[in-house]
Amino acid sequence: MPVRSPEGKERRPVAVTRPPRRRRRRPVLVLSLGLALALFVAANVFVKHYEDELMRVSAFDNQYTAAHLVDYENGPTPDVVFLGSSRTSAAFVPSLMSSYLSAAYGMDVRGVNLGIASGNFESSYQILKNVIRDSRKPKLIVYGISEHELLPNLEIGHLPHTEQFLSLDQFSRHSGDTLGSKAAFVLDHVLPVFRDRDLIRDWFSIRFNESDPRHGYYAEGPTHLNRPPDGFWALPGPAPADLIEVQKQLWGTLLGNFAWSPESMLRLEELIRLAQRRDIAVALVNLPAPPVYRNLWSSPTALDGYRAVVAEVARRTDVPLLDLYEASPSVIPLEGFYDVNHLSPVGATQVTVLAAEQLIKPALADDPPAEAGRGFG
Repeated sequence: MPVRSPEGKERRPVAVTRPPRRRRRRPVLVLSLGLALALFVAANVFVKHYEDELMRVSAFDNQYTAAHLVDYENGPTPDVVFLGSSRTSAAFVPSLMSSYLSAAYGMDVRGVNLGIASGNFESSYQILKNVIRDSRKPKLIVYGISEHELLPNLEIGHLPHTEQFLSLDQFSRHSGDTLGSKAAFVLDHVLPVFRDRDLIRDWFSIRFNESDPRHGYYAEGPTHLNRPPDGFWALPGPAPADLIEVQKQLWGTLLGNFAWSPESMLRLEELIRLAQRRDIAVALVNLPAPPVYRNLWSSPTALDGYRAVVAEVARRTDVPLLDLYEASPSVIPLEGFYDVNHLSPVGATQVTVLAAEQLIKPALADDPPAEAGRGFG
């Protein structure tokens, strides 16, 4: 009922209005964060599951990058693994090795070539340590040595896809000098999406970008690259004359001032001893060089010094060495070279057969190994 004021006037009750209650957004926020986290985890699981496919497509390149390490994963367990730089990838034909040893000696030997472009003793050490598993380890590693590997440079950060063979325990050695590079190194080992970002980019470009020359290597057509599953890099020769001149200038500078590094030599020894601890035999091949390349050395004494260093590593680690560096044209004909230091398929055929006879057959048939330091004039 109305209330009268002391003055006698009626005073009506005043309605109290309350502000509208705010809806709680916390459940929505939690749901959104949970969904984002689930998608993030799913993306990493997806990338990890299809990593082999990313590497397979990314291997359609004009150089053999670490992406072609997928050949080891996809093929049968090899008896022989070839390691080294691009000169190794162009020097050894695993399928030829298999057919030759089968026809000549009835041996069943399988192999894969894991040489990578600009590879060195450090990259090969990491591949042996982190990629070649005990459950799929070979009986023999044949290492194709290139003289640039003895230079004082064990850096591998410039190589494409090194994240595929570096483990987290290499943080102090290969994470770089900046905070950003160190953070990226850790993320490479935690998040597949981050680690494989370059593989993902290359996969899309190679498959769908028609302006990318690598697309032509992948797609069916006149420039399609028939990439063998055993890792051999067949270089059709000869190389263009302008490329030869560029290489002569580059390698002329390096060989004209060649100074081998004790640290690099030690890394090769560590690689050999790591294999030996894992019961994997090792054989070395000092890869051949044509006369035009050997003439780039500052002197015959410097060249002989390089060969002596390689022979000393073989002696100290007690492994056989096939020294083909100065092989004569009767052994490796001039048409056996694609450019100043890479072999053509003709040269690769010769080197593969020599390695099969002198190194691989003795190692796998329990025959006495080839004499360390043996050369072919």
